[in-house]
Amino acid sequence: FGSRSTVCGRERVVATRFAAAMKPTCQTYVLSWHSRPLTLLKFNREGDMLFSCGKDGVISCGYAHNGERLGTYDGHNGAVFAIDITFDCRFLVSVSADSTMRFWRVETGEEIWKEQHGGICKFVEWCQHPTNQISLASCSDRFGSGESQSPNKIVIWEFEYDQYPEEPLTRRLQIDDDLPMKCAKIGWGPFDQSIVSIHDEGTAFVWCAKTGRELKVLKAHNAPLTGLQFTADRTVMITCSKDQTVKLWQTKDWKEIRKHKGDRPINDAALSPMYDSKDPTKRKYHLLFGGGQEARDVTTTAGAEGKFEAVFFNIVFEEEVGCIKGHFSPINTVAWLPDGSGFATGAEEGNIRVHHFDQEYWTRKYE
Repeated sequence: FGSRSTVCGRERVVATRFAAAMKPTCQTYVLSWHSRPLTLLKFNREGDMLFSCGKDGVISCGYAHNGERLGTYDGHNGAVFAIDITFDCRFLVSVSADSTMRFWRVETGEEIWKEQHGGICKFVEWCQHPTNQISLASCSDRFGSGESQSPNKIVIWEFEYDQYPEEPLTRRLQIDDDLPMKCAKIGWGPFDQSIVSIHDEGTAFVWCAKTGRELKVLKAHNAPLTGLQFTADRTVMITCSKDQTVKLWQTKDWKEIRKHKGDRPINDAALSPMYDSKDPTKRKYHLLFGGGQEARDVTTTAGAEGKFEAVFFNIVFEEEVGCIKGHFSPINTVAWLPDGSGFATGAEEGNIRVHHFDQEYWTRKYE
């Protein structure tokens, strides 16, 4: 790893709720891992490691339980927009504004391959195959002009580490001519049979992962889409937008099943992994989202007016459960711990806040 750091701050915060008697507490760690806005947060499958990236070009890794940073993955020469980790936590992939996609060994921080992607790379994600996770999808914006122009595109790759140090990466499929506009984010659909892309025009496209054929067009929102996440089993898709709404979609037929209207532009949203828990006493139908006033207007607005809190919303009762303050700029990314025992948020000011719920959260009081 490139460097070491320790947790910046630690505090206890109280989540506000409409009913004054209901005040769950959670333990919070404030991490100053980045000097510029956060772009993405990821927990590994076991939930003991937290990975982050930002516009400062830094990729960080640390412990989720106390926020201690173990090190950084150094090499990118521009903003890092997205990262993803394999299920076995062996490999990390990252994409950046420097037009490269890089592969790293998680344990040592060694860069094992660099691919010239072309264009400004915006997002990347490994496939969801539990035992053969060799495919990944990425997207990039148009860049350049004339013969050297790189178009808006989605690319599906195969990464065969056994071929290293020979070229381990194969370009399997590229979607460019049929792509009507640049992608904000992409994600694999159920059983890795499809790819979903979201766009600034408020639309979401579903593509066949084998042929690149367009399968479905969703008129999802009335403003640019900003967030795309899935539940672990990929049966529910969550989208959010600057139109201040969050929507839930069932992926078997791509139908909208829930809609929540917020009071702020929303940059990211995620559903608690405990929404379908086999233990009824642990089941939580909580939708977490964050956003706030545009970053360019933050200096003229108080924190309370900017609406920079992390908000919890119950998708069954359709009511706000509570919110947690702390950030003083828009929240750009949110992530749940895999067991639903906490979450992390990353904001425009460069801080990460990792929250661990107390036992009171699991009572019926906070359904």
